[in-house]
Amino acid sequence: MKYVTTLDNNYRNSYDELEEVAQVILDEFPDNIFDYYLNKQYGDVSICDFIYSASEALKEIDLDAYSEEKYKYKNSKANCIFDILQKMQKGDSKDIFGVLVEVME
Repeated sequence: MKYVTTLDNNYRNSYDELEEVAQVILDEFPDNIFDYYLNKQYGDVSICDFIYSASEALKEIDLDAYSEEKYKYKNSKANCIFDILQKMQKGDSKDIFGVLVEVME
């Protein structure tokens, strides 16, 4: 089967292997999904009477830590992504974490 991916900027590419498609999805993993997870997990942070979301505070205070945690989080989703891709059949189209995946012949 052939898998076609479309990114937000309408960049399209085709792949023969599920692993390649899964890697594209992981590479394009959006901040807002990770931010939602952080905010749900840790809630708001108070600094000198100002309130920030956990994701906003971590991103501004320690971008390296934010990037490292995002990397861990998105890679924890790799099996889920692979399972979704494996279940797709010819003619299927699905948005997976912001990447549109279509299955062709």
